Amino acid sequence: MKNITLLFIIFFISSCGQDEPVKETPIPKIAWMEVKVTGVEQTRKLSGQLNPREGAALSFNNGGYVTDVKVDLGTKVKKGQVLARLSQRDAKSLYLSSQADYVNKESYYNRMKVARESKAVSQQDVSDAKTELEIAASNLAINKKGLEDTVLRAPYDGIITFKDVDEAQQVYIGETLFKIDSGEGLEVSVFVPETLIKKLVQDKIYTVTFPAARGLEMKGALKEIGTQATRANSFPVVLYLTEQSSELRAGMTAEVLFVYYQDVAESILIPNSALGVGNQQSSFVYVYDQSTSRLKKVTVKPLNITNNDVYVQGNIKSGDIIAVAGVPYLRDNQEVILQEQDIEIFNFN
Repeated sequence: MKNITLLFIIFFISSCGQDEPVKETPIPKIAWMEVKVTGVEQTRKLSGQLNPREGAALSFNNGGYVTDVKVDLGTKVKKGQVLARLSQRDAKSLYLSSQADYVNKESYYNRMKVARESKAVSQQDVSDAKTELEIAASNLAINKKGLEDTVLRAPYDGIITFKDVDEAQQVYIGETLFKIDSGEGLEVSVFVPETLIKKLVQDKIYTVTFPAARGLEMKGALKEIGTQATRANSFPVVLYLTEQSSELRAGMTAEVLFVYYQDVAESILIPNSALGVGNQQSSFVYVYDQSTSRLKKVTVKPLNITNNDVYVQGNIKSGDIIAVAGVPYLRDNQEVILQEQDIEIFNFN
């Protein structure tokens, strides 16, 4: 019995003296990407106004009393259709008088040419008669135009979008009485600051929104860029909407989102998930060292946030590999393994 007890004690002591096997911590795998230096994407929202793509303000070239108005607001018209008339009394009188004068001067000139053939008059007399005929012809053309200008016609097919005239109303030269829209679509007129104008690209498509039509978003093609500043060092720019909507009307406010790239030395676009926040709100990323398979914590400066990405500056360069997920659970100098994947160049140029 004593021998059995002794053997048990020896076995127990021997068992306690053996070391337990050490469990090795697995090396974590990280999601990653290779980065590339790029420009910083900037967005600037500028307000403008919707206008007919082809539209015009219509007015008389003469002043006078309106005797007839043929159209109303919203009337569809054809090219050459009469919109309104002025009193023609004075203009018609001038036209008829100049017409009679021209007939007389023409007859006199013809008689003088015949008389010259028989040497009854001098060549100077013929020249004087010709000059008087030319003056009469010029007066006739002017008065004919004056008579025609008492009738206001549509310059092209379209819709009357503005009307500010009634019969018996006194109007003046150049006073806007109608506005016409060709119905070929709308355009956005906007003034762009001189600091932005060189960033714009002809025919590029930009996003356009409308405060009066919430939720409506359309595309506009940049068609015209002014070459001279006209207001507060801003240049006029015109974009054609690429589609139409029944919610939109000429005169409404439109907001254009101008997206452009601003060159910033060594700026890099990375996903927000790759950016960590350290002490005193400093920002950092983890850069993978391919020679040691370890992470290096690198401080960066955020420049601009766009969607789910952020532009940063710091001691990182094109070709560096950074961790893009699980950043709060990683640490400086930590050994990691890159997940198997095709190398993705994160570049939005």
